[in-house]
This record gives sequence, C-alpha cells and structure tokens, in this order.
Amino acid sequence: MDDDLIDLEGMEVPRRLLELPGGPLPATWAGLPLHIEVGFEFSSGETALPDRGWRQLAGTGDGLENDPKWGTVIAAPTGDGTGKWLLMHLSQTDVGWKGWLPWATTPRPGQSIRKRGLRLSWPSSQLEVTPSELLGLTVTLRRDGGALAWDAADRLDVVGWVQDATTGESLPFNPWHVFSGTGDALPAEVTSIDLPITWLTTGVERLAPGEYRVIATIASLNVKADPCGLSLRSA
Repeated sequence: MDDDLIDLEGMEVPRRLLELPGGPLPATWAGLPLHIEVGFEFSSGETALPDRGWRQLAGTGDGLENDPKWGTVIAAPTGDGTGKWLLMHLSQTDVGWKGWLPWATTPRPGQSIRKRGLRLSWPSSQLEVTPSELLGLTVTLRRDGGALAWDAADRLDVVGWVQDATTGESLPFNPWHVFSGTGDALPAEVTSIDLPITWLTTGVERLAPGEYRVIATIASLNVKADPCGLSLRSA
C-alpha cells in the first residue's frame, strides 16, 4: 500500500525495509572492495558513521529495482536519537565500488500521502491566448480537505511545457531550468490558490500561432493538471 511508503531524499521505500535490524557496514560489495567517501558533517565529526543497521534499499528484489535511476543504495539509521537516516549511493569503479554518503536525511511520509486531496487545474478546458498571455497563465491548486500532510520541504512551484497537439510529443525543453515559484508551504486554512507557471519549453514566448497542448505539474509532488488544449493566436 502507498501508505506504507516512506520518502528518503525522494526515494520511496517500503516501511518494512526500514524496520529491519540491518547488518554491519560492508567493507566489500559484490565481492569487491568498497571505498566510502563522506560529506562534511561526517568528516567534521558532526555525525558518526554507524557500524551496524545497514540494509539495501535499491538494486535489490526488496527495494526499487524497477527504477534504475537510483542505482544501488544502502541505508542505516544514524542511531543518535534524531530519527535521521544515512543513504549511501554505490557506484562501481575500476578497482571495486565507491560509496558516497553526503548527509543525514529525515524520513517523510511517501509522496502519495503528502499530495492526497490536492488537485491542479487550468482556468478552462480549452485555452486561447497570445504568447504574452501564455507567459502569464496560472493554474489553480485546490485542496479537498482532510488532514494536510504537506511539509516544509514541498514547494508550491509549478512547471509547465508545451506539446504538439497531434502527436502529443513535447516540444524542445530545458529540464535544468531553475524553478521559480513562491516556495511556500500550503497553509492549512487555504483550500484554493492560483500559482504561476515556470515554462520549461525552449522559446515558449516565440511559438508560432497554432494548436498545441499544455502540461503542468507541481514539481516537488508530481501533482499534475490534466492535459489542456491550447490555441495560440497572434498578439
């Protein structure tokens, strides 16, 4: 069940994996030496590297083997009473394996829980705008009530992109675009709020008049508005 998923730095893992006792910090991986590199808080002595409690979260039959973007990841609780966890990302080298451990992270409820009751919608089911009006478009985020599980790490930043109306293929876009938005958490008393869109499509203000389709999503939670038809007319 989605309710049993815990978010660790964007990786959603089954709660049962975190409840296991774990094992010793490995000195080897897949029969080869494991060299561990750590971030500042470890090298400065702020956080100690635990010698026990390690378990595999990705690259295993019990983890996220179907999402290759995570590669191989092992994790352990810090054991210092803070409730934080350490995620070590493993990568193979010419002489063995390297483990990169940047910092400690605080577990959060899974994304499906944090976005429960949230809906994103366009001003209408079919949009007809000029290029300048397209840049000023907003989408509306609505909350259907219930307990608000949104947390401070979730941002009210919406990104959008334009697709070909016939093929549904996205026009060229820049995925590394800096997201700009309010960056605020959704207050508990707010049930509806209009949000600006950061367009990822390259040269969106220079698109030729015609028929398109637009997509928008809250980047931190993957809350998506339904695809919307766009008629772009000359200014």
